[in-house]
Amino acid sequence: MKILKEINQIFMVLAARKMCSAAIETRIMGLKDVYAKKGDIKTIAVQGQFKNALEWINMDYDHLKFTISDENNQVFFSEKNKINFWDGTARTNLNTENLSPGVYKIDILFKGNNALRYSKASSNLIIGEP
Repeated sequence: MKILKEINQIFMVLAARKMCSAAIETRIMGLKDVYAKKGDIKTIAVQGQFKNALEWINMDYDHLKFTISDENNQVFFSEKNKINFWDGTARTNLNTENLSPGVYKIDILFKGNNALRYSKASSNLIIGEP
């Protein structure tokens, strides 16, 4: 009986390792180009997800970093927001009042951790005249 119990524990450990190794790939979903006029306040909302053995699952309680920069990589906005438990979405509100008309880069970064890989998504922020 004791041997059967030990075999069961070994099986559980191996199964847990298999599940953890499958849950390392991550992605950021839902980022699109954002169009705004100078002075607009735009909400940017994305989902952070990880893949287990069967499907993509929303992350929760991890943080995503939102950054807006110009073509010279000068950062105009940077904010870290927690992924919502209920819908797997992280949001930020971007006030375009201090941005000149032009094209900016939106970067969303998941830094990663011991179990989940780093991931990044990029898009454009296009600011027009008011």
